[in-house]
Amino acid sequence: MATLKDIKLKLSPEFKEHLVQRVLKPTLIELSPPTPAELPRAFKDGLKLFTKSNWREVTVREAWLNTLITVEVVCWFFVGEVIGKGTLIGYQV
Repeated sequence: MATLKDIKLKLSPEFKEHLVQRVLKPTLIELSPPTPAELPRAFKDGLKLFTKSNWREVTVREAWLNTLITVEVVCWFFVGEVIGKGTLIGYQV
């Protein structure tokens, strides 16, 4: 996986610092897969969601954010399918 040190850009130092701090660093953190140490907590949180009625206590803001994240994941899935197929409609036979 590429690290921040591996990325070479020919930009001004101020813009490069802004880019690293505001764009690249959060992107690498958010898009990295979970570590083995984080998996038990994720499974426990997911199980807690289905076993208790915490979903009734979700605020509208949290529900909207969860909906947006779900839509983003579904859209990336379909984009990957289109790239994999090589066409927008149907498979080539």
